[in-house]
Amino acid sequence: MEDQSTSSGCSFGVRAVGVEDPSEDGVVIVGLAEYPDGDGQNLIFQLGLEFDEQDVALGMDTYCLSVETGATFYGGVTSCVLDGDLLTIGLDAEAAATLRTGEECRLRLMVPPESIALVAEVLRKVLTGGGATPTRLIL
Repeated sequence: MEDQSTSSGCSFGVRAVGVEDPSEDGVVIVGLAEYPDGDGQNLIFQLGLEFDEQDVALGMDTYCLSVETGATFYGGVTSCVLDGDLLTIGLDAEAAATLRTGEECRLRLMVPPESIALVAEVLRKVLTGGGATPTRLIL
């Protein structure tokens, strides 16, 4: 398997999406998975609806992004652009290194149009709901 920390980015077809807006725990979640059973690559965006003083002090008063290895990073998305069924996510260098994805993730959303619309709506909410809003956001 290729070490993606040294590649120019991640790229996979998304065959399953999961959205909770909000979950029972007060978290807004967008999950993008390569396969419906969770195998393969995945990206999970989460945003808590409330932050405490410790979250603020630790820089965790924003969304987080996790990958299939369990690696997690708070903030770090520099851009998020949806063009048809292609979702391109730009990451800053620190987020890319932590997540081992490279600085650009290109995800082909291989799901029904209504699922793409829901992902766009809730992903916009996640990425603009904290302190680290991407500089380029087209959803």
